Amino acid sequence: MPTTTFYNLPAPKRARLTAAIVDEFARVPFEQVSINQIVQNAGISRGSFYQYFSDKRDMLLYVLDDYRQQMTRHVLCSLQDGDGDLFVLFAGMLDFCIQFGTDPKTYGFCKNLFADAKLGCGFVLAPPEEHLPQEILEALADGVNWQTLRVRTRDDIYEMIEIMALLTKDAMTHIFRDIDRCEEIRRQYLHRLELVRRGFALV
Repeated sequence: MPTTTFYNLPAPKRARLTAAIVDEFARVPFEQVSINQIVQNAGISRGSFYQYFSDKRDMLLYVLDDYRQQMTRHVLCSLQDGDGDLFVLFAGMLDFCIQFGTDPKTYGFCKNLFADAKLGCGFVLAPPEEHLPQEILEALADGVNWQTLRVRTRDDIYEMIEIMALLTKDAMTHIFRDIDRCEEIRRQYLHRLELVRRGFALV
């Protein structure tokens, strides 16, 4: 991840460097990414670059983390706007990914990243932990409208969120691997969410 020196840069310079990084990852696959091209486009020296990042994998992790933070903000706002409906939230999360993957500004970035076999979707989408971070679980559980769910305890909410997150992660992986099938993948995903919402057992 970036050094403290990077975060201490003036916001316009930091934004310009970030844009240059994203543009380069959109231009070529990971193995062909050129730090020289990035520093040229950002208007900084190569020496300055290494004061901010250790290598190109380090700067990629930064960009991905920034996108994850954007998604987290989007998710929490969606939960509030959707009156605490967990199913609306997760459907909106996938729509966010589809919009991100088809946006002309990020399409090349996604295409190159997910086409690279050495990175693979696991590197991009998998969180560092096996489960969602506790702070995310807590924030989601706090915003859920419990009256719309058959749950007994807060742990039930956590488990439900984890199950739906797994379904969503699987759909995201397929979306980014084959963005041209996004509508078909979205329909299947929404059907699975509906099955979870209804439940399977006659009780």
